[in-house]
Amino acid sequence: MSKKKKYAPQRWETPVDGTYTRLYEYMLKSDAWKDLNHASRTVYLVLKMQYKGDLTGNTIKCPYKDFKRDYGMSSSTVKNAIADLENHGFIRCASGILVTKNLHREPNEYTFTDDWIDWHKITNKRELPDKLKERNRKAKRRKE
Repeated sequence: MSKKKKYAPQRWETPVDGTYTRLYEYMLKSDAWKDLNHASRTVYLVLKMQYKGDLTGNTIKCPYKDFKRDYGMSSSTVKNAIADLENHGFIRCASGILVTKNLHREPNEYTFTDDWIDWHKITNKRELPDKLKERNRKAKRRKE
């Protein structure tokens, strides 16, 4: 048997060290992924780049200052993106440490989850406000 050839990345893929972040097509085509906004997707990709399996203890830290420095994202944008990722079942907060006496704050640690697979079943999509529902009903009646 011959050995498999090691895949050499193309120059357009990575001109430097050849590290990569694995994303699967099944996830990218999921309802949960499609419902995310661009900021949430960016935060997910950055968290995924930090993930090194057992080397990181299966958790990822998310210091907001890194997002501001490296990606120009405000802390409120990151906070909303994290909440969005949690609501869609991509990540779960594992821990967050706040020591109030010294005002020392450790960044939250997150773990990846597969709850996004069943997202359409576990989420309660927001109901349309009554005014919009009524407007939609009237529009349907006019078409008939």
